[in-house]
Amino acid sequence: MRLLIFSNIYISLAAAALTVQAYYVLGARAFLRTTPHAWGPAALVFCATLMVYNLDRLVAGSGEDAVDLTERHRWIQARKRWLWGLVVLAGVAGAATLFVLPLSILAALIPLGLIAGAYSLPLLGRSDAASGRADTSDKAAPRLRTRRRLKDIPGLKIFLIALVWAAVTVILPALHASVDLASRGVLLTFVARMLFIFAITLPFDIRDMRGDAEAGIRTLPMLLGPQRTRLLALALMLGFCGVILVHYGAHLSGPTLPLLLSALATSAALLFCARPRPELYYVGLLDGTMLLQPLLVIAYLGGAGLGFG
Repeated sequence: MRLLIFSNIYISLAAAALTVQAYYVLGARAFLRTTPHAWGPAALVFCATLMVYNLDRLVAGSGEDAVDLTERHRWIQARKRWLWGLVVLAGVAGAATLFVLPLSILAALIPLGLIAGAYSLPLLGRSDAASGRADTSDKAAPRLRTRRRLKDIPGLKIFLIALVWAAVTVILPALHASVDLASRGVLLTFVARMLFIFAITLPFDIRDMRGDAEAGIRTLPMLLGPQRTRLLALALMLGFCGVILVHYGAHLSGPTLPLLLSALATSAALLFCARPRPELYYVGLLDGTMLLQPLLVIAYLGGAGLGFG
């Protein structure tokens, strides 16, 4: 199980499943059955997630990774060569999927790819690596300056994660299925996805508070504290439920029931996020909620033979 989770195969499967879910909730399930190479976006999202998330851990940055020594990081340190091979394989496979995707998808991938690259790779302007830390050493001593990633910019990381995940797993399928991006269905699905991802990402920032503080990165848990951050995560899940009810109504024939069930299960997991937990709580249980939701939706709507916009 650790192989699937720590190598990021697990979260990549979740990303692909969320992508497929979008076709179902946007009323484009028939599109999956009738369109050649309909698997293209989901396969691309899987490969891109696998490549970006592994690069994020393999490439040294100036942020919290430099001071984080969790079980997962020790596992990665012992298998760097294998993980680099996985990055190359994912990159090649992802590039192959581009040949079966329409130009609209390829155009949308350019800004998303640039953001993903800047998120994981130290491409931004140089900054003081010791910023945010107390410095009582010799004032004349040289201070290390290094390039930063987007995730190292204070306050930006969690918003960027929610935005990119929503764009990739909602906008790309909508473009692929020729669903109007300005339609009510796409907008509400996008907002719901952002709220969901934002809520389950907050516990990771609670976990990383010590490392973020040492790296000089300001996050919401550092501002609010763990308990209030947990309440914020639960409030976001309540907002997710509200958007679902506004969008689909309380009808058993639509995706409301499986989406609300996924929100209930996710909220139960969030109840325990205010205190330090084992690493598998975060990358196993919380990341697993992103896989649970599409499995519930696809099983429910697929079994009922329905599709909704």
